Amino acid sequence: TTPKGGTSGGVAIFVRAGIPIAAPQLLPADGIFEEARCAAAHVNIGISGGIVFVSLYLFSGEGVSERNVNLISRVAERLFRLGRPYIWAADWLNSPEQIGELGVVQQLRGTLCAPEQGTRGTCAPAGRVIDFF
Repeated sequence: TTPKGGTSGGVAIFVRAGIPIAAPQLLPADGIFEEARCAAAHVNIGISGGIVFVSLYLFSGEGVSERNVNLISRVAERLFRLGRPYIWAADWLNSPEQIGELGVVQQLRGTLCAPEQGTRGTCAPAGRVIDFF
């Protein structure tokens, strides 16, 4: 339940049937370490040893709040400790620039991938880009 009494849509990771998937090491067996906010899966596909996929949904209406930064930092710390290739998708609820300024992308030696800001965004009606990799 959200602070305003609503519900969260949650997060999920789907893979095609027959592709091996498991919770990454350092996470609970179900791969969820923040209920309805973050899930991770180790998918044995693409490269030797597979790839860790993360789906994250930050707390709405808070921007770059302490709670959101704490959640991002916890995910980043686990990804760093895993030392595996990863793809991290999120409803960041912040612009790519704001997330880039946190230093997490550099810490994980990652690349931020987001559509260019233009007339269309990933959030309606404001047209902002807040959903990206």
